Formats: sequence, C-alpha cells, structure tokens
Amino acid sequence: VVLVEFGPNKRQLARQLATPYPYFKTCEQKRDCAIGFFSRLPVRRFEVVGRHDDAGPPFISAELSVGQSTVTVIGAHALSPDQGPHANFVELDHLATRVRHHRGPIVLVGDLNTTIWANVFDHFRRTSGLNHMGHLIPTWPAKPFPLPQIGIDHIFVSPDLELSEVAAGHAAGSDHLPLVANVRSR
Repeated sequence: VVLVEFGPNKRQLARQLATPYPYFKTCEQKRDCAIGFFSRLPVRRFEVVGRHDDAGPPFISAELSVGQSTVTVIGAHALSPDQGPHANFVELDHLATRVRHHRGPIVLVGDLNTTIWANVFDHFRRTSGLNHMGHLIPTWPAKPFPLPQIGIDHIFVSPDLELSEVAAGHAAGSDHLPLVANVRSR
C-alpha cells in the first residue's frame, strides 16, 4: 500500500496500518515528502528520497521479497503543474532516467500530476521504459466535489510484469481516489 500526501497528521493511521502491514516506512522526516509505504511482504531495503535530495520528485522505494525474487516498488509524488509545467517535467524526467537504469522488476505508483494526454506523460513513459496501466482512470478530485475528474494518479510496471484488474477504489478520505491493481510476472 502506497499512500501519497501522507503527512505527520496521519501518524495514527500509520500505527493502525502497521498491524496488517508490518513492513512500513514514511518519509515525514524529509521536507516536502509526504508518502507512506506499507507491506505484508518482507522488505529487504527501503530508500527515502525527499524533494530536496535530488532533482526528482520525493519517493519511497522498497525492495520486496516475493518468493525467490525481488520486486522494487516506488511510490512517488511529482510537483503539480501549478508549480510550473517545467518543474513537473524536470522531476518526471529525472525519475524516468533513474528507473530506466534500475535492474529487475519494478512497479511505480503515485500522483504524477499529469494526464495521459500530456507531453510530459509520453516522455516519462518512453524514457522510463515502463508500461502504463493502460487506460485513463479518473482519480482527482475524489467525489463529492462537483468538478469533472481527471486521471493524474498512475501505475507503471517493467516489461517483465503485467497489471490486471486496475480500477479506482472507493473514496477513503483523500482528495484522490485510490488505484487498486493486481501485479504478476509475465
């Protein structure tokens, strides 16, 4: 489970999630990093990168033990275009380059603050080498806001993995709807 916009005000929720998901990490100690990562599967290693640690977006990366294999799951939160479209592009370009050089299966999820029609989205997909979840799923704003929804939350996987049953979940108190999917080896 990757939760974005998961700041210090969510400490109680983190404690509740720690029981069913005993392997967890948050990045509240980093400035401008509000992500929580929770897993039932053993985590070999966590990496926490804040917005000011490098040119990319803040993220939490976890190497999960899945049987005899290791799968890296990254939860990221890119700047919104209202911070300037160039800032969003720079962050996603940096993340795509980082992911491109990663060895092994990878799942990347998060609020990338871009739609599937944006040039930055296409650039990220091509540069990262990852496959997108395949279709638009409106996730923001979560209802009951009286606005049209857009899809700015995404799931990407490396070519050796495949996604199935990708859908928006039920509103759970965030201004985004969650994405839920099954991931398996090809």
